[in-house]
Amino acid sequence: MKIRYNSKKIITVIFFLLLAILFILCYYNNKYKNFAEKDSVMNASSMEVSKVKRIDGIYPLGWLDEENIIIKKEKKSKGIYKYNLKNGTESLLISSDKDIEYSVVSPNGKYIFYEEGSELTGTGYIYNLTNNERIQVTEQDEIPIGIGRWGDENSVIFFSYTKGGVFLASLKGERKEIVPKSKVFMRDPVMVDNKVYYVSDEYKLYKYDMARKETKLLLQDIAEFIPDRKGLCFASVALGRKSLDIRDENGGGKLNIYDGGGVGGFSWSPCGNKLAYLVSNSSGKGDLLFLANIYSGKFEKIAENIPRSFPYIFWSPSGKKILVPAYEKIDDKYIAIIIEI
Repeated sequence: MKIRYNSKKIITVIFFLLLAILFILCYYNNKYKNFAEKDSVMNASSMEVSKVKRIDGIYPLGWLDEENIIIKKEKKSKGIYKYNLKNGTESLLISSDKDIEYSVVSPNGKYIFYEEGSELTGTGYIYNLTNNERIQVTEQDEIPIGIGRWGDENSVIFFSYTKGGVFLASLKGERKEIVPKSKVFMRDPVMVDNKVYYVSDEYKLYKYDMARKETKLLLQDIAEFIPDRKGLCFASVALGRKSLDIRDENGGGKLNIYDGGGVGGFSWSPCGNKLAYLVSNSSGKGDLLFLANIYSGKFEKIAENIPRSFPYIFWSPSGKKILVPAYEKIDDKYIAIIIEI
């Protein structure tokens, strides 16, 4: 059977299109993994300051969806509110008899993990936004203030100050130990697949393999770290907050993002291709917000003159907006800064 000329032409075009797509995928995959093979440094791209919105008098805690964030009226507060960015209305979500020190929204936006604090430790709860019920998932005053992250959509990971190990709690309040008790303080554990990353009280970054039950020292002199969503690499700030780097999952290679001192909060985008980070301005005119593109190897400044910021950066679910909590000492007020990318 003979194939007509037009059919041959169509097949040829499809072949070259598939070949081009394969080439692009391979290129970006190699670009993403390149820093694992050798140390490299990011380059600056042209500066484009994005659209910035400022909301005074609220302390932001994260995103519920593209139009709503969760807030406190002040840093010490017994309630968590939903704030609508379009019309400025707010409604009470969670009410407590104690100060709510910390909270984080689940990846699917259906739950809030929050912590009622005393002084140095607190009690963790999961709040169901659908039925407005809460479940206590830690013992009384069991976890350090500010500790607790979502391991996935159905569980929260936290370090137990009273028991010394790392635990995983389900939406029903069931819990299990996933990292055994150690002699070190396991600060801010994060779970990616079957591995748990944490920084000790000696500022050493460890990786615990739950399947093999093995602990590996990755890096020393680390102040803070955040793995990417796929667990292929992690971003880390050195002790003294002088530099921000990205390394592979075993601590090898290095892509230097920033090396000028004064690194504040940093956070991966939902897609995992970009890293947003705050830097204090040496001139004292407010903090700067930068965005690093891991694939292109470029970074750009997207906002400036941000009042004194806290070490938190929250991406909206779409990855098109960034929320930064800030504080103005002169007027003694908290501020929500929203940057459109």
